[in-house]
Amino acid sequence: MKKVYMFILLILLITILINFNDQAVKADVNDYTAFASINVTDGKLLRDYSSEELKSAYELVSDRKFVGWRYHFFQRNVQVDFISNVVFSMYNSGTTALKYKVQVSAENCVKTSISCTGTIKYDISGTIKKFKNGLDSSLKLEGSYQETQLVKQQENLEVDIDPGTVCIIYIQGSGLLTNGVASYYEWWFRRNEGGFEYFTITDSHLRIEKIKV
Repeated sequence: MKKVYMFILLILLITILINFNDQAVKADVNDYTAFASINVTDGKLLRDYSSEELKSAYELVSDRKFVGWRYHFFQRNVQVDFISNVVFSMYNSGTTALKYKVQVSAENCVKTSISCTGTIKYDISGTIKKFKNGLDSSLKLEGSYQETQLVKQQENLEVDIDPGTVCIIYIQGSGLLTNGVASYYEWWFRRNEGGFEYFTITDSHLRIEKIKV
């Protein structure tokens, strides 16, 4: 895990050294797939499954039914660690220490966010995405879309940056990931087929990292 974070921070450091200026990497906090870094402890994200793997899994949901969903899980409630946004970054190229007061705005997001492939679709209402055709109900996701606070507002957060050091403040957290494949049937005919995935944030906080160049 530490190697993953250090790799992300190294990329950010290179960007800072090229521009010699403040940098901020802003991801959509309601779309976990856009986070700066997301690491699945066991298994992988839906986007990392090959078309061959998905095709094989569809055979597991091919038994026809009068109406409703059949689904198969790849993994359920797997631990995920993430870095969503970098809120501050600065490289001290001088010879004396720098002191900064950083303003961190409150960041709210949807607690559970989703993604899907194939002909599985979703509706959007504001910042909330929900699966169509009752897949939410079948997966028992109803009521999981409430808003949560990713990070609290902090005013005048003081940081000291020594010469030749880069300081990065970012939002770090963890959550639970579930994904799989599903087929929807009406009158014994398959109407929709694809992959589904949902991610629920369980913890998030600010982290300050200082790296000597």
